[in-house]
Amino acid sequence: MTSETHTSETNLEFIARSRPRMWVMIVLPLAAALLIYVGWESLGTDFSVRGKGAFLNDAPPWLRGAFFFGVAAVCLGGWLQQLRRKLSPQVEVEADPQGITSHLFWGKGQLRWPDIVALERKGNWLFVRGTGPNAKARKLVIDTMSIDTPIDNLYAIIAQHRPDLLASA
Repeated sequence: MTSETHTSETNLEFIARSRPRMWVMIVLPLAAALLIYVGWESLGTDFSVRGKGAFLNDAPPWLRGAFFFGVAAVCLGGWLQQLRRKLSPQVEVEADPQGITSHLFWGKGQLRWPDIVALERKGNWLFVRGTGPNAKARKLVIDTMSIDTPIDNLYAIIAQHRPDLLASA
């Protein structure tokens, strides 16, 4: 860690890094293994499915296998992404004297404290609504279950800078 990085982190009041959900770390590789097994079995000519999956009986074996192997590859890709988050946590959310910054994929951006107009909590999600440059509406999205710091710590920072927002949240 360089002194420049250390200095910038000490100015931050709240830092939350990525934390993968543990059920994903367990379920995805097991699902991929099952899909690979079914994909391998589906390559045989004696493969048969009853019930709602019976439409697969009419598909050629190579297409059935490609379908199951493809879904297994998606599962493994998701698992590798979560493993990367576990081994190398990235900063997801920051709060400092200037405002809140989200680095999450679906709600990236920064809102300064005066520009924040509302907080909204829906389940595990915190939506920070405000106006960005040119008075354009902006929404930061924070997944409270995928960060390593309790969301109450962020609420405490918000209470210091904008206590009026907590009354509406």
